[in-house]
Amino acid sequence: MKTYRGIAIESVKQKYKNVNVLVAGANGFIGKNLCALLRDSGFFVVAAVRDSGSITSLPDIQIRHFPEVVTDTNLVSLLEGIDCVVHCVGISQSRLSFEQGRIDELMDVNVGFTKSLATQAASVGIKRFVFLSSIKVNGENTSISEPFTNKSCANPQTAYALSKNEAEIVLNKISKDTGMEIVIVRPPLVYGPGVRGNMHKIIKAIGRGVPLPFMSIHNKRSFIYVGNLIDVLALCVSHPKAAGKTLLVSDDGDYSTAEFLQMISEALEQPLRLFPFPGFLITILGKMFGRENQVGSLTKSLRVDCEYTRQLLEWTPSVTTENGLKKTVERE
Repeated sequence: MKTYRGIAIESVKQKYKNVNVLVAGANGFIGKNLCALLRDSGFFVVAAVRDSGSITSLPDIQIRHFPEVVTDTNLVSLLEGIDCVVHCVGISQSRLSFEQGRIDELMDVNVGFTKSLATQAASVGIKRFVFLSSIKVNGENTSISEPFTNKSCANPQTAYALSKNEAEIVLNKISKDTGMEIVIVRPPLVYGPGVRGNMHKIIKAIGRGVPLPFMSIHNKRSFIYVGNLIDVLALCVSHPKAAGKTLLVSDDGDYSTAEFLQMISEALEQPLRLFPFPGFLITILGKMFGRENQVGSLTKSLRVDCEYTRQLLEWTPSVTTENGLKKTVERE
């Protein structure tokens, strides 16, 4: 018998068959995976996209289009009949160029469009709005011994993190003014089949046997497999205790860069070629070439304590980092 979180699938589908969920950004890496999970869990799923081309592989999901990701777009027809919105639309840090034009676009999309979507959702009586934020709202790094927790203050240090923090502030104000429930989820780096950006580049480099200068880096970082993240997002759609909460999430365990790369190499069944190189020189080179944030994600620590989320939602990551990386490289 097929089950979801230990409950028979047919029972789950019966429970959620009248709950209509709109996933904004459903053709993205996270949104597409979330749509499939929600559908299989019995929710009625509406995929909100600008381009339906990459969502055609998800049958039994209704597709609705919105024309522009701008603040003045009328989205009322998009939201018709919806009980909960899961908002995954945004410009990610990996796509961000720090030219002024792109910074303006970042704020328009990550803040302006979020505000517009949430305001219109509240105006038509939608009960809950789940927002995919980022752990970078808390900061770019931690010490090895002191992870971010649900009590950590916001400390955004990049334009991307500032946009996510501002969006959270806007959403909480909308909730206060309208009564619409807001749930905010802050993940660290997300990986899984189909991942792009820096993670994709690292996997390719290891697969080609490229020597990497991280043998001397002794840090600890948290990650989250896309399957674990969408499990939390699906819980946030209807879990009564999630309303009004900001939730930190991660896999079980934190790893140094060298340990994480070793797991990738084992999943690829390719030898890992690391060589020692001083961390401060890597940082200097990163600054010289405008890659300070990317280098920091490989050399500094960023640990997430998600015990509060686990207890609140009675959630445990179902996929280990090791197995998640195996699933990831199978698609490469």
